[in-house]
Amino acid sequence: MLIPATYNEQKTEEYLTYFKGINKRINTDDGEIPNMRNLSSDNFPVLSTRKAREKTTSLLSPNGLGSKESLYWVDNLHFYYDGTAKGNISNNNKSFVNFNNWILIFPEKKYYDITTGDFKSLEVIKEEASAVFSESSITVTSTEGFKVGDGITIENCSNTANNQTLILKELTSTVLTFTQNSFSPGTFTNVTISRKIPDIDYVCEHQNRIWGCKGDNIYCSKLGDPTNFNIFEGTQLDSWATNTGTKGDFTGIASAVDRLIFMKETSIHELYGNTPETFSLSITGNLGCKKNCHKSIVTIGSYIYFYSLKGIMRYYSGNPELISLKLGDTEYTSAVAGSDYRRYYICLTDSNNITTLFVYDTYFDIWCIEDDFKAIQFTTLDGYLYAISSNGIYKFNTNGNVNDVEWNFETQIFTEVTHNKKLLNKFSIKADIDIANNGFIKGYVRKNDSSIWNEVKPYIDTEKKTYFYYLIPERLEKYQFKFTGKGQANIYSFKREILVRSDIK
Repeated sequence: MLIPATYNEQKTEEYLTYFKGINKRINTDDGEIPNMRNLSSDNFPVLSTRKAREKTTSLLSPNGLGSKESLYWVDNLHFYYDGTAKGNISNNNKSFVNFNNWILIFPEKKYYDITTGDFKSLEVIKEEASAVFSESSITVTSTEGFKVGDGITIENCSNTANNQTLILKELTSTVLTFTQNSFSPGTFTNVTISRKIPDIDYVCEHQNRIWGCKGDNIYCSKLGDPTNFNIFEGTQLDSWATNTGTKGDFTGIASAVDRLIFMKETSIHELYGNTPETFSLSITGNLGCKKNCHKSIVTIGSYIYFYSLKGIMRYYSGNPELISLKLGDTEYTSAVAGSDYRRYYICLTDSNNITTLFVYDTYFDIWCIEDDFKAIQFTTLDGYLYAISSNGIYKFNTNGNVNDVEWNFETQIFTEVTHNKKLLNKFSIKADIDIANNGFIKGYVRKNDSSIWNEVKPYIDTEKKTYFYYLIPERLEKYQFKFTGKGQANIYSFKREILVRSDIK
């Protein structure tokens, strides 16, 4: 005898209480988010609206930003320090480096002294129509710009024995004096006398020297003197230069605590040592910074982060580690990054000139997306991150209001594979929403493989700060949720309620 089938409907609830940041790949773990905007990991594992971003300075034609006690930048063919123009400068890409009281500016080879207010050239080049040589000195029109101890290069003298680089021992307003028996005496025309700075694309300070690279060449200054790269007296104070012979040109430079990092697209070179006789250069990695992405190189703690041909890398030693796998497969043509000492902010621009600001939280190893902000350069001052863009300077993560910040996120795609009939009955989200300042949240569902998001009206439990969304139960093999909002929000958890029936019910 057949016994009639019986069935008890079962209700299951599945919670998501741990938001793990962005994952744009097909397979995601619970809590990973395929897309978001203007949300952060500030209160991890709670998902929160990013903090305020405030425009501090409006600019006309900006290019370059740095900080040393105050912000400095380039705008409209002028170099500004603490809001005041200090000198004229070209409007191309800039590399800045702080050295004691100086701010060095490349490729112009200029400096600004924050103590004296001087804005001058690091390099001194004098074309002398008539120069008088004695055995140990040269009489010229003016010696302004030179100083005792400089490495002076003499060129274009018709007596080629005088064309050499020597150390300046003494000077007056018109006479440069060197060691005895340095020259063949005489009066010579159209002689070039200079203190030269090498052409440098990428520059940094390390152990009281200036280091730079261009092409396959590496240069460093005399110890404590950023104006001299041609001092070779066999002492520990000497400047230094070399090349590597490896494939390609250098694409970036970084200073670590005990070493220097020189990058090419397909190699990483590390340099150790404190003096020219102990400097040692070796290849340690096979994937360095991508061309035109040198502004993505940022040091946070013991690690160096940068954008490579394969994506965003984290490097300590050896081969770098790829950390951007979850950001998808989009290739980017330029990258600009900065840090607030905890997070790595990187603006990535694709071939269609679309920029996305990604944020990597080094504490929790997760990515978030803010918006389409496009930085020219980042810097950090007094613990705050600043960025210069096409229209001004912005301060990040302030305590200002975020009432106008629009945000959204999508959940992972849920699939229901079972012999029984599973019906999506209800979903809910627990969140603090700043309703008092016109904040809001909206919920949407996308069913099966549809491209249409259907808005679902919520029932709000104000005491529990929970937004419930009821659906007409239907069998779905695949579905996804999206939430959009505005203003300050803290999203604590997400829950979906499933009804399970037999497959014959």
